[in-house]
Amino acid sequence: MHALHKRLDPIPTFYVKSIGGCHGLEYTIPEIFVKARQSTPCLLIFEDLDSLITDHAKSFFLNTVDGLESNEEIMMLGSTNYLERLDAGISKRPGPI
Repeated sequence: MHALHKRLDPIPTFYVKSIGGCHGLEYTIPEIFVKARQSTPCLLIFEDLDSLITDHAKSFFLNTVDGLESNEEIMMLGSTNYLERLDAGISKRPGPI
């Protein structure tokens, strides 16, 4: 994080506070990653993962994170106040989050 802050050219940062909208989760979650891939290298921050990634959204989220498209040069950070509410597939994963 310190190295990102000290860069002369700033890293684009995407701050996700909500997921949903009129198009539904099937569209919204992949669209977040499409925008991030267009701006690599970038930082993708998910606030309150426990409330963003519901049981219905979990599969869309994990498929997009681990999917066929490359997420190289995207640093993902997630925050939560309730780690016990997060699905173990997200909280205990060795992957990019």
